[in-house]
Amino acid sequence: MIIKVNNMNWEIKEVPSSHSMLLVSGAVSLGTSHFLHKEIYLNKDLKPEHKQQILRHELTHAFMSETQISDKDTFDEEELCEFVGLYGQRISEIAERYSYIEDGYNG
Repeated sequence: MIIKVNNMNWEIKEVPSSHSMLLVSGAVSLGTSHFLHKEIYLNKDLKPEHKQQILRHELTHAFMSETQISDKDTFDEEELCEFVGLYGQRISEIAERYSYIEDGYNG
């Protein structure tokens, strides 16, 4: 599924747990974000309600990357609140729409 993250196309892909893009430091991850390729990888064996949570997490990485907030090492409370205020609803909407389209999940 192709989504817009700050006017940039990103693709969400579900892959087996053995897929190389889910390997992080030698361990299998439930989801990963690849900024150069603008792709989010999700373990296809996740239950729909868990998948939505992991997707929100990965979408947050994607939005942080596209807004260049990820260039910072630390964030203060005000910066975190500003980010959530600007992008939190959009992140949740994308995750919910994805879950509904891909899994028929409406949780």
